[in-house]
Amino acid sequence: MNNKTAQPSRGSSWKQIDLTDLLKSNYKKPRPTIGKVNNSEVDGLLLGLFYPGKINTVFGDSGGGKSWMSLWVIVEQMMLGNDAILIDYEDDPFTHIGRMRQMGVSDEVIAKHFIYIQPNEKWDSASKATF
Repeated sequence: MNNKTAQPSRGSSWKQIDLTDLLKSNYKKPRPTIGKVNNSEVDGLLLGLFYPGKINTVFGDSGGGKSWMSLWVIVEQMMLGNDAILIDYEDDPFTHIGRMRQMGVSDEVIAKHFIYIQPNEKWDSASKATF
């Protein structure tokens, strides 16, 4: 008996998706609620920069403030009791720990809620299993 899950054939993700059932549903577009932005209320809801439960990415030119902005959101989430993951390809943990301390975050909160990953290899099945 083969216990392997059937893998989709190459190129199958390019097949048209039938939207009929989706159009009939009461689907509501998700709103970004993580990384709250002042004075950004829509329908009584304070909006943020990132979508909960989704993969959110920040990219841009060097020195543009990506790390500080990301840490601001990470700190917001940690102070709410949530865990946050930072996958860092450029810096080291000391920079981020120092910045979070400057923002007033205790070492206890950092140790409990901050998940730091600094990969130096490609994402593959072995990496996925470790993650």
